[in-house]
Amino acid sequence: KIHRDDIFRAFSGCKLMEGAKEIVKELKDAGIHVAIISAGVDLYVQSIAALVKADDWIANGFEFDEEGWMLDSGVLRVPSKSKNDSIERLIKMIGCPPERLVSIGDSSMDLSMKIPGSKFVGFNPTRETAKIAFKEAGVIVVDSNNLADLRPHIGLE
Repeated sequence: KIHRDDIFRAFSGCKLMEGAKEIVKELKDAGIHVAIISAGVDLYVQSIAALVKADDWIANGFEFDEEGWMLDSGVLRVPSKSKNDSIERLIKMIGCPPERLVSIGDSSMDLSMKIPGSKFVGFNPTRETAKIAFKEAGVIVVDSNNLADLRPHIGLE
């Protein structure tokens, strides 16, 4: 059996990528809404969103019983190959036209965030499938481990 606390402990050793807090602060200071959309685990994404002070986040989740024990079912909020649904709901909610949207991702599945009229930047792709997909999609790719290197591609320089 797995307890909710075990999940928190598993994620507790994870560190933010270099430049994460700084780039989010700069974006927010510029009046830009920052959201994290992930097909990952909500317990982890929520903690990352809090650390960087993101405005919004959405991710998939586990279900737990009233004592905190994990159930066999989960909550699918962000299908990995259909992130556009989450993006479209978010921009409608905050009143953002697609032309002002910039999505950033590291996998070929993240390309589903690029809705018509928006911009997508590939960041630090490690899988060959992502590198090929980004090239075929004709998107900008930033090969770096520092999120600050995104500045010129997201309107901060």
